[in-house]
Amino acid sequence: AQFLQSKWELIVNLKPFSYNSLIDSYIRKYRLIFSIFYGLIGALTFAIQMVRTSFVLTTPSDPLEYVQPALFPQHGFAYLDRTLLWLLLRLASNLPIPKELIGPITTLAIVSLLIAIVSFWLALRVNFIASAIFISLALMNPFAISVSTYTFPMQLMTLVMVITLILMLEFRNFVLGGAGIVFALLSKIQGAGLGIILFIIALDKSDGVKFVTKVRGIFIGLIGGLAFLTATLLFVDGPENTWGWVKRYFTDGTASAQISGRNLSGVPQFLVYLHEPIVLLAVLGAFGSIVVLKRNERVFGVGAIVQTSFLVMIYVITQRGGPLVHNYSFDALTLG
Repeated sequence: AQFLQSKWELIVNLKPFSYNSLIDSYIRKYRLIFSIFYGLIGALTFAIQMVRTSFVLTTPSDPLEYVQPALFPQHGFAYLDRTLLWLLLRLASNLPIPKELIGPITTLAIVSLLIAIVSFWLALRVNFIASAIFISLALMNPFAISVSTYTFPMQLMTLVMVITLILMLEFRNFVLGGAGIVFALLSKIQGAGLGIILFIIALDKSDGVKFVTKVRGIFIGLIGGLAFLTATLLFVDGPENTWGWVKRYFTDGTASAQISGRNLSGVPQFLVYLHEPIVLLAVLGAFGSIVVLKRNERVFGVGAIVQTSFLVMIYVITQRGGPLVHNYSFDALTLG
């Protein structure tokens, strides 16, 4: 009787077989592999589509301003706040490809890597649907398509910001965050907004670490990142050449010209961007994440709002004026 009773209880308590539960357990077991697959698919799909439809050679405008100094680095570089892009283009100039392809191929690699990292992280930490949505939006995003092979500093700055914020979410290491600020700032001056984002993250008390300790970590990272880039320049170009072009940046009027911009006064009509559906989605994504998601998951929404506010503040303070420059909003749009 006891034997039959134990078998009966075993049968009664036996959970019904479910294909869904089997699939879920399989996905959990191999989630990292699937996430890597999503990242690769996102990057390759975007890169192939851009090569087919939107590939442009280096043009005698902004791209040439960055590619030419990379080909002739002995003359220095005009823009101190874009040093990281210059170094990356110099590295790419060693590839066995035609010179006119250095800019577009490097830029496409940056944007594709950005899509790969975000797609991978979303699949790993959120879900596969979120990753697939991001890939689909990237393929339909006119802001990403238009700069996919057109060399600007914004793409690299956005990549640095995204990597830094992901590392902050994963490791909560403010030293890495401080180094990320340096790399973002020396990709484009708008990268300074990353410092504001990190200070907002540092205000979060849920991790039990003192605010002063976090700020100290940021400054240590700032010093370390700056020392690394300085050492790299000194090793590659030598003290004399490095000091020469940095000095010319301030004495030849480049720094003051960047501050004044087109010097047309006023602020562009940023609200015009809302006519573009992808911008509306980014706005909803940024504000929606702050309202709906948990504290740590709000980082990207906060980043989008900070970067937008920082860009508007630059225009308000400098009164540089001029038309809308859509690539200036690439970072905020991507984060949103």
